[in-house]
Amino acid sequence: MTESRLGVWSEAGKLRRVMVCAPGLAHQRLTPENCDELLFDDVIWLQQARRDHFDFVAKMEDHDVEVLELQDLLADVVAVPEARDRVLDRKVTDDLVG
Repeated sequence: MTESRLGVWSEAGKLRRVMVCAPGLAHQRLTPENCDELLFDDVIWLQQARRDHFDFVAKMEDHDVEVLELQDLLADVVAVPEARDRVLDRKVTDDLVG
């Protein structure tokens, strides 16, 4: 596997690759009580957010931007046993998920 150089090197340059996260189950769980803690200004309208997201992704792809979907990348990671174990050991803890 080739090592990728990650970072933003220009705020005005051409966007070549971007990682996105489609609205889904996590966003369904937003409530007025927890949205501040989860860094949202307010509860979102999920159906509209999904439409807006997919429209935005299509527009970026129309402009030759490589769009990487977080859920797909995570699925690739957890398909590798050693990587899955590392994620589970470090990110799925009693403190985080109870």
